[in-house]
Amino acid sequence: MKKFIACFCILFIGAVAYFHQTLSREVLDVYHSFVVYAAVPEQIPLKLHTLDDQGNPILDSYTYTYHLTAVDNQKHTQQITYERSGETVIPLAPKTYIRAFILFGHLIGTPKPIELSKVPTTILAQLELNQLQHQQHLKWTANNP
Repeated sequence: MKKFIACFCILFIGAVAYFHQTLSREVLDVYHSFVVYAAVPEQIPLKLHTLDDQGNPILDSYTYTYHLTAVDNQKHTQQITYERSGETVIPLAPKTYIRAFILFGHLIGTPKPIELSKVPTTILAQLELNQLQHQQHLKWTANNP
C-alpha cells in the first residue's frame, strides 16, 4: 500500500509540474502578444489646451498627443495614439523607448519608459527602421511642399 501511495504521489507531482509548465508558457505567450514597444520621436508635439467631450477647451489643462508606431514580438507594426494631459503635464522624454500593453488596437493603461537594453533586439531593429523612414518622410515633405 505504501508503494502505491508513493507511486501515486510521484505521478501526481509530475502531472502538476507538467501542466504548470504548459499553462505558464501559454499565459506568457498571451501576455507577450499584448506587449508593444515604441520609440518616442525626437520632436516634442505641440502643447495644446485639453478639449472636453464637446470640443471646448478646458482651462488650466494641456495635452501632448503622440502618434507612435508600435511593434510587437511578432514584428507586426501598428499606429497608436497616446495623449498626456493635465495642469502640469510633462512630455515624454525625446529619443527614448516605451513599453505598453495594447488590446484590439487600443492602449491599456499608461506606457512605461524602458531602457534600451530591455528592448528585444529584433524589435529594436524594426523601431530604428521605422524612425529612419519617418525622418526621411519629414525631410521629403519639407523639401516638397
